[in-house]
Amino acid sequence: MTWGTTSCGPVDLFTWNSLYPYNYSSNYGGQYQFNVMPSYLTPGQAFGIQNIFNPYYHFAQMMSTVNNSLNPFQNMQQIMLGQAAYANGFNIGTNIGNNVIAQNIGGNIASLKSQLTQALGSEQLTDEQKNKLEVLLNQIEVLENRLKDITVLQQRGANPAAVKAALNEVSASLKVLREKVEQAALSIKNEIENSQEEEIILEDNQNDDGDDNTVQQKQTPLSSEQRKQVRLICDTFADAIDGWGTDDEAFELALSSINSDNVIEVMQHWNKTYKNEFNETFMESFMWDADHGQKRDYGRYILEQLQERADRAGIDIDADAVKIRRELNSWFISNDISAEYDEISNKIISAEAGE
Repeated sequence: MTWGTTSCGPVDLFTWNSLYPYNYSSNYGGQYQFNVMPSYLTPGQAFGIQNIFNPYYHFAQMMSTVNNSLNPFQNMQQIMLGQAAYANGFNIGTNIGNNVIAQNIGGNIASLKSQLTQALGSEQLTDEQKNKLEVLLNQIEVLENRLKDITVLQQRGANPAAVKAALNEVSASLKVLREKVEQAALSIKNEIENSQEEEIILEDNQNDDGDDNTVQQKQTPLSSEQRKQVRLICDTFADAIDGWGTDDEAFELALSSINSDNVIEVMQHWNKTYKNEFNETFMESFMWDADHGQKRDYGRYILEQLQERADRAGIDIDADAVKIRRELNSWFISNDISAEYDEISNKIISAEAGE
């Protein structure tokens, strides 16, 4: 405990006294010692050590503690200070989170606005189609202005919780608006393709030699219109699973566009094109990128389309379908059942080819 102890010889009492409360004296062996406590002790600790055997000191400490505990003003003041510190820190963290949310929303709005502006510049759109897109563009600009207002309010010190609530409202509105844009884009694309198909059929009929069988073949649903729809489904599906994560909206939009008339063609087109990029068949990509609920719901939906197509081809795939259905009902759906889908697809292809 001692540091710089002196038992004999001259002592500079002025310097020793200036070190209070770290200085103390002792008497051992008939001699006085002038001691100094270690410097790592706090003044309070040094004073407490000096009075370790002083009953009045300990009594005063106890009374001070009791007084503090019975002093409602002092306790309330401490509570208020603690709450103020917590609230301040919480608000700072919320503001940081709000900045990130606002940046993400702003980027999504700018991207959607750019896509609509580019689409409006297309010469293939009719006036009615342009009006439909312009209405959506105006709604996007309203959201953009709303986001700017929220940002200004935040900079002026608005309540962080209120700012966060407003940002969440804008984000929800943007999600709904994005769905409207996707539906409008798909609808307009189909209208353009149908219009082009009608022109092609009309031109072919005018140049036809009168063979009814040839005309009927060019008007079948599995002609160019069907192939364009198949390409659109595969392109949308690929965009949804490409990169980090899965775009659930585009993912489910592509799957819900599959029906018994195009389910085989979608799988074939994917295997001829995107399989080289993803190194997976269509059903393998579906199983690896879908969550449990999507595997169960859309897995059953695709199976139903295959069964309907198989019935038309005159083949029985019920035994294969039962295996898939039982797996889709399990708690953990194995991705390996994609092979069962591909096997059914191959059977249907062979049957329709007359093999």
